[in-house]
Order: sequence, then structure tokens, then C-alpha cells
Amino acid sequence: MTRSDLRERTSNIRRFVPTSKLDVGLAVAVAVFSLGDWLGSSRLGSPILAAAGLAAAEIPAAAVAWRTRLGGKLLVIAVCSAAAADLLHAPDTGIPVLAALYTVATRRGWLSTAVAWGVTCASFVFAEAVKVAYRGNPMSTAVTNSMIAALLAAGVVAIGLWVAARRGHIQSLVDRNAALERERDLLERERELLAREAIAVERARIARELHDVVAHHVSVMVIQAGAAEATLPADAEGTRATLGAVRDSGREALTEMRHMLGVLREPTSDAAAAGAESESEGREPQPGVSQIPVLVARMSEAGVTTTLEYAGRTRRLSAGVDVSAYRVVQEALTNTVRHAGRGATARVALKYERDCLTVEVTDDGGGAPEAHPGERAEHGGHGLIGMRERVSLYGGTLETGLIRGAGFRVCARFPIDPTPDADDLPSHARAESRQEAG
Repeated sequence: MTRSDLRERTSNIRRFVPTSKLDVGLAVAVAVFSLGDWLGSSRLGSPILAAAGLAAAEIPAAAVAWRTRLGGKLLVIAVCSAAAADLLHAPDTGIPVLAALYTVATRRGWLSTAVAWGVTCASFVFAEAVKVAYRGNPMSTAVTNSMIAALLAAGVVAIGLWVAARRGHIQSLVDRNAALERERDLLERERELLAREAIAVERARIARELHDVVAHHVSVMVIQAGAAEATLPADAEGTRATLGAVRDSGREALTEMRHMLGVLREPTSDAAAAGAESESEGREPQPGVSQIPVLVARMSEAGVTTTLEYAGRTRRLSAGVDVSAYRVVQEALTNTVRHAGRGATARVALKYERDCLTVEVTDDGGGAPEAHPGERAEHGGHGLIGMRERVSLYGGTLETGLIRGAGFRVCARFPIDPTPDADDLPSHARAESRQEAG
């Protein structure tokens, strides 16, 4: 048996399964009520006619169990069965007809509902006409009963239309929520893609900076190896060969580094092309911690009052950590200008501990009134991603977040050599000193 045959057989079986427990309960209640009414008031003399009257009463009651699946067909079954019961003088509750009318009102449009209401009213009028013609009921009673039945059917239609409108409103809310979920997923994926591109751009920038640093040291090694080779005596052939191998390896390493940097600089995406720096900027010396005072002084031009503090005994930093610490301060202050705005106050603190350098940048977030510092903590910009990449490259840690409900804090810790060196800073920049820009 193929899957299509299995699906077809399953669908055929489901047609005979009631739609809901509520419909089954309603069908059972109507069937029991119709049976009791038939037993108590049946005036059919012939057993065949009595059985036909019972069938006319019970068939629509049983069909109520498949109310939602039958739809308008239930109304046809109920009206025809009610007409047959009236002609056979069997009891007719009218409940299946009203249930069918309610089903049409909840699942069809206004036109179908109006037609169903008209058919229902005609069914009730026919029942009263049969009673007048064959049972001798007064005409006034028939008219009154017909009007009451029409109003009852109108009430059922009103309830059904209200339920349909309520379901439509709920479904629209569900669809809107699903659309918002899809849009949120798209935004999340877009944000992830942008974050990945930002990481790629920042890593390429770090690679360019490290290339300059490493190339400088390797070049010094090559020059020193060549100088040492030139000063060797004539009989030191082994040492000369070793130094020549060092010199050749250094030159080859420089060549390979240039090739690697060329690969990183390939504009494979718009973000990479936007992140590529100009060649003239690449030739400039890489900044370091010693240039942070200049960076702090420039903040006054942007309208942000910034202070610079040092703590601990200064020591010499590796070139990579030196550049990364400067970049962290630079990006943090740029975010202060962008999010806190003019009039804000910032503080830069450099703390030299025994085995790490702590770089902390805080602002009060009290700048422009349109600034929203919470966006930095909630979403995180590409600048924070770049800072995290730089810090993690050297095994450090980065902490970012709101402070005092409005300001923002960036704290980076870089592991450094615990062996102290001579102080490299001037006396006014030593422990617990403060320098204020502007």
C-alpha cells in the first residue's frame, strides 16, 4: 500500500469520526429528548409509520455530531427531516434546524446566513401550517408561533455571526503574531549576519595592525642577523650559515605575511570593503596607551568633558596589547559621543595591576535628551563586538553594561607580564593622578 492510498483511506475514515466532543454531547442530548418526546406523544397507529417518524426525529439529531463537517448539508437534512416528521405527525423539536443555522452563521458569509435563516423560517411556517391543516390548531396560534420561531432563529443567527467575528479577530491576532515572529526571526538573522561581518572586519583590522607590529620585529631580526653575519670572522662558516638561514627565514616570513594580509584585504563583501582603511593610514605608526591623553583631549571638541586617571605602577606593554588598549578606549569614547551626546561626562581609568592592565571607560549618559543609552546594553553595537574580539585575542575579559540607570561602563582587562619595568609615563600621569581635558 502506497502512502497516497494510506492517506486516502485515513481521510475516508476521518469522515465518519465526529468533529468534537461538544457536538457528540449535543447530538446525544437531542436524540434522547427526541426519543422521549416521540414515546410520550406519538399518535401513529401503524408501526411502520411510527418507525418512520422515529427515524425522522433521530436522523437529524445524530447528524448534529458531524455539525462542523456537514455545514450547510446539516440544514438540508434537518429541514427535510422536520418536514417529514410534521407530515407523519411525529414530534419535531426544531433543535437540529437551529444547530444547523448556527453552524452556517459561524462558517459562511452574510448571504448564506440570510438564505439559511429564510429556509429555517419557512420550515417553521410549514410545521405550523401542517398543524393548522391536519390538527385543527388556530391560525392565530400558528402566526404567533411562527413569529416567535423567526425571532429565535434571528437570535441564533446573531450569536453565530458574533462568534464568527470573534473567531476572525482572534485568527487575525494569531496571524499577526506569526508575522511578527517571522519578522523577528528575519531581524535576528540579519543582526547575526551583520555581527559576523563586523567581526570579520574587525579581525581584518586587527590583522593589519598586528602585521605592522610583527613585521617591524621580524625586520629588526633580519637586519640584526645580517649585521651579525657581516662581523663574523672568515672561519665561522657554520655560524654564518645559521645566521643566513635566520635572515632568509625572516624575509620569507615577511613575504608570507604580506600575502596573508592581501587575502584579508580582499573586498569579498560590502562590510569588508567599508572596513578597509586607506593605504596612507596604514603606513602611519600604530597608536598606543601613550596616545590616550591626546584622544581624551580631543573629546572636548565633541562637547564631552572627559577625565583621565592612572593607577598602579606602569610597565612596558607588548605592541599588540598597547594598540588594543588604545582601540578599546577610542571605541568606548566614540560610543559615548554617539549615544550620550554633547554635555555628557566621561571618565577613562588605566589601572596597572600585577598581572593585568585594566582599562575602564564610563559615562553618565546625561547628554542629549534624545540619547538612549539602554540600546547599547540591550542590542550591542558593532563597536562592542570589535572590542570583545580585541580583548579575547589576548586572553582578556570585557564587561559592558548600564550604570546608575543611564550611564554606560566598558571595562577591559588585558593579561600582561607581571615583571615590572621602569616607568614610561611622566610624573603628572603616575598613580592616582588626574588629567582633565578641556
